[in-house]
Order: sequence, then structure tokens, then C-alpha cells
Amino acid sequence: MQTTLKFLSWLAAFFLFWLGVAVLVPEWQMLPFALLANALNVLDFGIHEMGHMVFGFVPIRFVGVLGGSLMQWLAPLWMLMYALYKKQPVSARLFLFWSGQSLIHSAPYIGDARSQSLQLLSPFFFTGEKIIHDWNYILGQLHLLWADQFLSGLFYLGGSVLMLTAVLLFIVPLQSVVNGVRRLLGITGVTGG
Repeated sequence: MQTTLKFLSWLAAFFLFWLGVAVLVPEWQMLPFALLANALNVLDFGIHEMGHMVFGFVPIRFVGVLGGSLMQWLAPLWMLMYALYKKQPVSARLFLFWSGQSLIHSAPYIGDARSQSLQLLSPFFFTGEKIIHDWNYILGQLHLLWADQFLSGLFYLGGSVLMLTAVLLFIVPLQSVVNGVRRLLGITGVTGG
């Protein structure tokens, strides 16, 4: 049984590693990983647009514009917290991976704030209202347009770290990590569950 669990953990880590490569280097387009990465992007986009609708009820325009990205980032984090609450470690690792992917999915949009060269999509295009670039508006309001490339890099880096952490947690059981940290810090007499 233990051997089977180790094999499945390594298999999941292998799968998430290559999915991560497909997310980080989309030019490679490795099937089926690229298909799954694209499916996650579509899911992120849907949640992002739903966030505009939900936060759009707040009478402050800034909140409604930020709400798209905020919902996109919060959805996998809420699922991660729920999985941890329900003590579902495999689900938690998958949602941690999705959290990282969601940050990476936002990075090009943030980095495009000044140039506004990305083709924008919106389910509300039929209303005739001009589609605004969320991150041009957000960073403009915060007087941080100059930092769009830096912030984009931070999101890319942060997402990469979360995805790599999720992969590593499939390889190294969490209790081993906790015990290693305890030994490193010299904490004794504490038993883990």
C-alpha cells in the first residue's frame, strides 16, 4: 500500500511538473498538458469576469475593476482553505498549484498596463461600453503604472513558487518537511499528526 501511494505521489508530481512547464512556457504546447493549461486559463477568465459582476455592485469603481482579478486569485485560495479544513491533502496540493497558475495567468495582463497591446475580451462587449484595461486603470489609480513590468515579474515568480511547492509536496510528504524544520530549529518533544 505504501509503495502504491509513493508511486501515485511521484506520478502526480510528474504530471503537475509538466503542466507547470506548459503554463510557464506556453510556446512548447505539449499535449495534453497544454490543453489542461488552456482549460485552467479559460476557468480563470470566467472567474475573473464573474468577479467584475460580483464586486461591480460595490459603488466604488476601483473595487469593481479590481474585483475581477481579486476573484480570480481568491477562488483557488478558498478551495485550498476548504480542502485544508476538510483535511484533504491531495486536493489542497492541487488547489495550491491552481493558485500559482492563476497568479501566472494574471502576470501578462499586469505587465501590459502601460502598453495596452493585449487584445481584451469581455462577455459584455455587446453592451457598446468601451472595454477598459483593468490593470491600466488599477495601477493608474495607484500611481504605479511605472511598475507594471516589475509587478508582473513578481506575480510570475510568486505563481511559479506556489506551483513548484505544490509539485514538491507530492514528492515529499508534508510531515517530513515539518519534522525537518523542527530538527533544523532544534524543537524537540513535539509530535506531529
